[in-house]
Amino acid sequence: MGREERKNRKGVVTQEADGFQPLIRKIDLLMGELKTLKNASLLRGKTDKYPTRRNDTRWGSILQMLLKWFQLREAVSQIAVWPPSVVEKIPTATENQALQSLVSNLKKFESVSKTMQGAGPNRLNLLQVRTLFDKLVADFGEQYPLTHIRRDATIINNPNFENGILIILDGREDEMTRAEKSACAIFLKDPDGDQQTEAELAEEEDDVGYAASILRTSQQAKRARGSVSAYKEVDHVSPQTVIVERLFGKAKHIMSPLRRKMDPDCSLNMLLFLKANRKLWANARIIQKILNDRPGVDADDDALADESEDETIEDYDDA
Repeated sequence: MGREERKNRKGVVTQEADGFQPLIRKIDLLMGELKTLKNASLLRGKTDKYPTRRNDTRWGSILQMLLKWFQLREAVSQIAVWPPSVVEKIPTATENQALQSLVSNLKKFESVSKTMQGAGPNRLNLLQVRTLFDKLVADFGEQYPLTHIRRDATIINNPNFENGILIILDGREDEMTRAEKSACAIFLKDPDGDQQTEAELAEEEDDVGYAASILRTSQQAKRARGSVSAYKEVDHVSPQTVIVERLFGKAKHIMSPLRRKMDPDCSLNMLLFLKANRKLWANARIIQKILNDRPGVDADDDALADESEDETIEDYDDA
């Protein structure tokens, strides 16, 4: 979208804005004018939509602000008594056309950004994210730099490891270089490890229902590659830090000012572990078993816990 205007401590401009940034700033200032008391009262007579300004810490707020402008555009044009401070900031027809093109592009980037934030079954692996990035580079690489999402980006810490994981996920292990094999050697299968036979895999298919069997059909090719692959499953190699950021968010809610004396090495870690692995809870008896097997819990405590197991289980089920 271009470089933003930068000023030093004395207010002198050290970097001029270019690209779409001057137009984005113009819309932002317009939204600020429309939020004032008198101008907002004029606007409320034409629409129930409220102006929205950009948030410097959320790049997605630019798209939301531009979308809100196009919702307010008709109402703003119907008011003829705007003060000069508003009139001079209203975009021209040419500027609105340029904004429409920018909004169309930003919607695609927003779609990719939100898709990457999926969790659980919607969590993407490295190959899926690379496919999205490659498509963005192919469609917008000539229009925007996109230096951080290219395959040869300088911010990649270990290119051989990332390329090796991509090749493994894509089932092209014979194309790996020596450096890529060395970087991904940690994921090599144990030759003496237990492997599922074809009969066991077929038995698993028979145990599932009709609908589940249809859904698993799309995974047959991947399973076939995995059975002959020399590497373990690498879907867990995360291409983004969303799962870590969510964990930090949970920790912030748990370690509130009212719980600041909580032991971080035991209580906080245990609560975070249980929250992060909630999908693995079979039932409350397993959780009680984990609690009873903690280091430092003696046999008397175990006996006492067993006596009140029914009440404890009921409490955990309610939680």
